[in-house]
Amino acid sequence: MELGGKSANIFFDDCNFDHAIDGAVMGILLSQGEICYAGSRIFVQDTFYDKFVDVLIKQFNSVKVGHSMDPNTMMGAIVNEKQLNKILEYVKIGESEGCKIGCGGVRITENGLDKGFYMKPTLLLDVKNKMRVAQEEIFGPVAVVIKFHEVDEVIAKVVDQRY
Repeated sequence: MELGGKSANIFFDDCNFDHAIDGAVMGILLSQGEICYAGSRIFVQDTFYDKFVDVLIKQFNSVKVGHSMDPNTMMGAIVNEKQLNKILEYVKIGESEGCKIGCGGVRITENGLDKGFYMKPTLLLDVKNKMRVAQEEIFGPVAVVIKFHEVDEVIAKVVDQRY
């Protein structure tokens, strides 16, 4: 795990699956992804990519977003509207680059959350390592998922960025 800038989390098919899913979720959604060591790039070995992504999407969709004083809340608001808009712009950039939104990607305004800066946890899929969303720090609850096959390939991808 590389911590800083565009932190990489690498998941091989022999990992403890449940722990890996938990790590991927907490790695990016802790502090709404607004933390320097957020696990914003999720590299998943191709041999179990589909299974991993399916479960990861279910986990992201089950995260309760809301007011931080609500004991059921799992993820709070983005720091301010300017940052929320920046994050949402990166989702659009990802789409324009050819990414697929696996889940999230939108502001939440239901149930009184329109008074704050809330966003659904977001996964961008079909990401290529050279895309802006894989290279630039989004600083929000957005993770990019990148497929790889072997160790040398993933190491080359992890280090192929400016951070």
